[in-house]
Amino acid sequence: MTSQEKQNDELEAAFQITTKLVDQSRQGQLQWTESEGDSFLTAIANYIVVVGSIDGDGRQPFRISFQDNNGNVVQEFNSTMEFEDDVQATAWPQILAELYIEARRRGRKFNKMADEINRELDRRSGDDIPF
Repeated sequence: MTSQEKQNDELEAAFQITTKLVDQSRQGQLQWTESEGDSFLTAIANYIVVVGSIDGDGRQPFRISFQDNNGNVVQEFNSTMEFEDDVQATAWPQILAELYIEARRRGRKFNKMADEINRELDRRSGDDIPF
C-alpha cells in the first residue's frame, strides 16, 4: 500500500467517524467539553476526539484530531484535505463544520442555557405586569 493509499484510507475512516459523531452529538449521546483554543473534546473508549477551528474564530477551516488517552495526537485531519471521491470531497468541510457546531453547543451547554431562559420567559409571560 502506498502512502497516498494509506492517507486516503485514513481520511475515509475519519469521514465515517465524523459522520457518526455528528449524528450521536445531535441525539445527545456524546458529552463535549470546551478545551483551549476554540476546541471541544469528547472521550470515546480509551481515546479523545478534539474538534476545533484552526484559526480560533469559529469558522472554516476546521480540524479534528484523534488522541490516545494521554492526549498524544495519533492523527489529525482538517477541512481543506482532499478526497478522491467527489461526493466526500464536497461533504467533508460541511460535515466537519456541523461537528464543530454541535460540539460547541454541547460544550458550552447552550441547550441547557436555552431551556432555562425559555422557562423563565414562559414564567414571566404568565405574570400580569402592568405597564
